[in-house]
Amino acid sequence: MVANLVVIRLKQMKPHTTVWPDAPQLALRNNPAFVSHCDTAWLAYEIAGDTLGLFAVVRFDGLIGFHMSPINDEGLGLHPHARFGIRPYEFNELFNTVETRKWTNLNARQFAITFKDVTIDVIARGAVVLHRGIDGVDAHTALLAVARNETHCGG
Repeated sequence: MVANLVVIRLKQMKPHTTVWPDAPQLALRNNPAFVSHCDTAWLAYEIAGDTLGLFAVVRFDGLIGFHMSPINDEGLGLHPHARFGIRPYEFNELFNTVETRKWTNLNARQFAITFKDVTIDVIARGAVVLHRGIDGVDAHTALLAVARNETHCGG
């Protein structure tokens, strides 16, 4: 009975977007690095602030799917979920979309991370910020420094 009420309430909620509060603010300067392996993905991006070369690394666990598109800040209206309030240069979390409803049994969460020249959409069971200021030459270097020490694919 309780499970049925939860499903009914989810269906009644309108799709919407908020900025994921755990993620450090994105810098506007550079594009991110993204890699996936098995059911895990990592995203590294430069963080906003006075100090250049500091990066955040986010891990997505229980990866269901991802999509990288050349939708930039000027073309954000082309994003399929733009009408729900996706903001440029933000780590947007989307709620009650077609995708999250499709994967309700997996407790799916959906993110649309918008950068200067690319938007990355991720559907996963969870996300965690691993680092909030790791030094790096670029996002790729920061990502590899963290991801290579992670265990995945069952160990």
